[in-house]
Parts: sequence; structure tokens; C-alpha cells
Amino acid sequence: MSNIAPMSRLARIAETTQGTPPADAAAWLAGGILVHHLAETLDMSGVERSQLVDERNQVRVFDNERMVEGLDNPEFPFAIYGHGLGVATATETQVSADPTVTLGIEFFFELEQALGGLTRGFSAVTSGGSSTTTVVAVVDASVYAPGDYVAVELTTNLPSRYPAGTAFPRRIIAVDTVADPDTITLDQELPGIPVDTDPVHACVVVYVDQDVLCDSNGPGGPYTWTMLVQKGLPSSVAARREAWEFRGTVHELQSFTLERDGTLQFAFNLMAASHADPSTAPWPDWLGSSITEQGLAPLAIGALSEVWLVDDGSSTNTEVQISSFEVEPGVPRNRVETVTSAGSFMQGTANYATSPADTTITLSLTPFGIQQWTEQQAETEKTLRWARLGPAGSGFAVAFPRVSHMATPKRNVNDAVSESMVTFLAHEDVPLGTPASNVERWNSKIAFIGW
Repeated sequence: MSNIAPMSRLARIAETTQGTPPADAAAWLAGGILVHHLAETLDMSGVERSQLVDERNQVRVFDNERMVEGLDNPEFPFAIYGHGLGVATATETQVSADPTVTLGIEFFFELEQALGGLTRGFSAVTSGGSSTTTVVAVVDASVYAPGDYVAVELTTNLPSRYPAGTAFPRRIIAVDTVADPDTITLDQELPGIPVDTDPVHACVVVYVDQDVLCDSNGPGGPYTWTMLVQKGLPSSVAARREAWEFRGTVHELQSFTLERDGTLQFAFNLMAASHADPSTAPWPDWLGSSITEQGLAPLAIGALSEVWLVDDGSSTNTEVQISSFEVEPGVPRNRVETVTSAGSFMQGTANYATSPADTTITLSLTPFGIQQWTEQQAETEKTLRWARLGPAGSGFAVAFPRVSHMATPKRNVNDAVSESMVTFLAHEDVPLGTPASNVERWNSKIAFIGW
């Protein structure tokens, strides 16, 4: 029986000791998580161990020695779809980490593996009739802190251009638990005023946490996973099973795709400290278990998609129209290379760290306007957020709290229309007067939000 190449499985399990994999296939079935992915992107063709040349002298012209096996530090690419949380979080509860409750949570755990930080927010409802478009009264604001995100649903004062149930993501910039009722202050105006008992949906926020990224085996860790790849038919006979187990791994976010009439996709590079090849890798029988793959259908780009671009510090609900949106994530993962091994499976690798890198965003704004040239010369800093709106369970956003022009704006032509093309450089946010309870989340130059 031939192996069918498009068939693919990807599983992961958190390591309790950096680089130490599950004991066997049974351990994978007991604790492994299957991850929905784009099968054609999960490419094993580049997985290999280094081979070193034995240069001992020869007495024959064409004689030579066998190659010497070197380090085993494989890398490979894969991609997954982006989506919301899959369900609405019940009122006055926290987003659950259980994938059987929060159906879309695994996607955000994959992002966390690349960026380092994740928080699961709380849901609420508005309280009384004192809310405005930026200050929302809630029953209990003590569960919130600056840097949290919520997605506010307007049941009554919803503009007609939005479908019923649409929730609007907003960053919390202030919390008041002394007022009666409690209030949260939002970074961007809502398109309508909330009324009593309007839902305030919980969000998951993934952000850059330098303390995690700088040491994959640091306090609270390890932050490494073992990953298992299986290709071909699940029923393949033992001699034809395509399986690779990768130990001591981390993700690096390479890119994410926001193309008109396309799907939201995230591409990663996975770095490993060693691997088991098809001759020794385990083969868990997922079909014989109750384990299901985690990951939902992708969000479509264009429908209900908005970009908020304003001067930094402004809350004006100003949306702009763009024809393209390209991001260089700028969150590298670096192998700490050594001439020793931190354990039998961490070959020539102490841990993983990160290094300084730029996060850049390139937009083509339509119609053409001179404003970008004026602001670039004035060194005007901006706040930028792209959101794919939707009801609770189906929304996603990427936010850049503070950006500046990286280069002189340019003219772009989209079909027969002139546009202004601008490249922004993302910065960490300006510290609050009172330090945020989660400084890394507040400072983060890029954040991914799901509701």
C-alpha cells in the first residue's frame, strides 16, 4: 500500500524537563494534544542530522572514509489557521484553558509558544445607564487591569452597518473600582453607547514576554515542547510509518497572512534540540482514542475587517481603508549553541533565547493623501489595530500600541487608483504612571487578541 502524502498529523506535549520526550506512544495518548494545521506546510524534507567529513589520509586516489554523524538540531516549517475562541465565555467567568470548553484556545497557545506571554480575561456585563463610548460601567472591575482587552457587544445602540452580535475589541487603559458602579476606560471609542446589561466579552491576549523568550528553561519553565509529526495513512504497516519526534522545541513566528478574500494564516519555524526519525519515533494510535484535533475553521479577510489608525493617545474611532497589510513580526528565537549538551536530548544546545529585532507594518492606504508625509515629517506617533470583527467566539485582532514612521511614505498604485504606502516601526508602549500589574503585556510592541 502506498503512503498518501497529504495525510498529516501534528501533536505536541509540554515538557517537564527541557528536551525530555514522553516515554512512549501510550504517554502521547495520555497527554498529547493534536493540532489542526495546513498539511502542505508541514514539510519534513529538510529534517536531517549534520554529517561531518572524516579527512584521514588515503593511499588510493578515490578512496575515502564514511561520514561522521554530527549534531542533531533540526528545524522545519508549518502553518495554522487563525480564528476566535470558538465560544462565548459565560458572564463573570474567566476564559477557560480547557480546549473542550474554549474550543479555539489551542491556536492561542501556539502563538504563546512563539511570543512568550498569554492572559485569559474575564467576561462581564455593563451596569446601569452611566456608560459612555469610552468609559464603561461594569458590576465588578476588580478582575481587570490596564493592558487587558475586552470585546463589547452593543445590543441596542449598534450601527446598522454591523450584524447583530458584533463585538468590538478594546484595550483597557484605566480601571476604577472606587466609582459606583465600577468602570473601565477603553482606548478607542465604541461606535455606540452601551446600555444596561450589554455583554462585555472576555478576550485572550498573546503578547511578547521577554523574560520567557530570553530563557526557555528559566523560572516557571521549561517552556519547551516535544512535537510529533505523522505522515501518510494512520493504518500504515509498521515498516511504512512516517513519524518524527522532535525534542526540546520552540516556535518562531515567521509571518501571518492578511490578504483580501483570503484566510487568516500563521506560519512558524520550529527549532528542535534533537529528534527521533521514522526508524525509532513512536506511533500513537489516535484513531483508537477519544482525542480530537484542536483548531477551528479560519476567519476570512475583508468581511467585517477594520483598521484603527490614530495619533497615539487619541481615542477617536477613526477607521482607515487599506488595500494591503504586511507585518514582519520581529520576535526571533535563537538557539544558545554550546559545545556541551544540556541533557542527552539537548544536543549542543543550552536553551533558546531571543535578540533585538524590528517589528514593521506596511500599509497601503486608500485614497491617496498627503497626511502621511506631513505626519512623518512631524514625527507623529500613532496607534494601530487591525480587527476581524465578529460575535463572541469569532473575533480576532492584532494591535500595535505605539508606532512611528520608519521611512518616507511612498506612492502606490492599486489597479487604477493612487494610494499612500507607509511603513511603521512598532515600539513598546510608554510606561503607565502607575506600573501595570502585567508590565510585559502593557509594554508589548505587538499583541494578538481573540474573543
